[in-house]
Amino acid sequence: LPSLDDKPASKKKVVGTSKFKVDPTLNDPSKLRFRTYFNLMEKLEDEGTTVEYKDFDLHNQDKEKINEHNRHLKRAICAFLNRRGGRIYLGVPHQQVVKGIQMDHYDRDNFKLRIGTLVREFYPEIDVSELVKVVYVPVLNKSYWTGKVVIKIIVKQGDPSKLYSLSRSYMECVIRCDNRSQTMNCAEIIEELLIRYTSDNLAKVPEENFIDPPPLEFAD
Repeated sequence: LPSLDDKPASKKKVVGTSKFKVDPTLNDPSKLRFRTYFNLMEKLEDEGTTVEYKDFDLHNQDKEKINEHNRHLKRAICAFLNRRGGRIYLGVPHQQVVKGIQMDHYDRDNFKLRIGTLVREFYPEIDVSELVKVVYVPVLNKSYWTGKVVIKIIVKQGDPSKLYSLSRSYMECVIRCDNRSQTMNCAEIIEELLIRYTSDNLAKVPEENFIDPPPLEFAD
């Protein structure tokens, strides 16, 4: 099968169009977070309290578009920190159909650095290595790797006694409500802080809820 990679075939290693020996038992379609690969153009489950999809153009150099992408990512990460954690899937538009993103190993390394930079202004400060994990899940087409991946960002629940803000200079708190990230107004922030400060029984999501199986291995 021809590669779906946008790069010239002569510059792509053979592994890019190699056929995987796919074991369906390792790719549980009933649980999105257990997926070890995705199929091109397959339709996924609906967004919800712990699932967010985003179309993402990694190679668009328009400054306004880059700022928009960064803003959406920061809001989604903050919203999951403030609720019960969750997963952001980039390369899946809101129609929930897998599209994937063309990335080489340099893109993948740089994207992880980008995430670390985006959350640097969060307050209270977070340990990115502890609370946010970036995973690259390959996108296949009839068992062949397309050269594309879905970026899965696993965001753990933050400290349930705290409320996280996008900035340390001013309070801008975002929280997950059903299938959207909602900015909290002043009254909501005060009410939520009082609840978290005075409650002795704040729900903590078990750590195992954020341990996903590793994705199918691939190489450029």
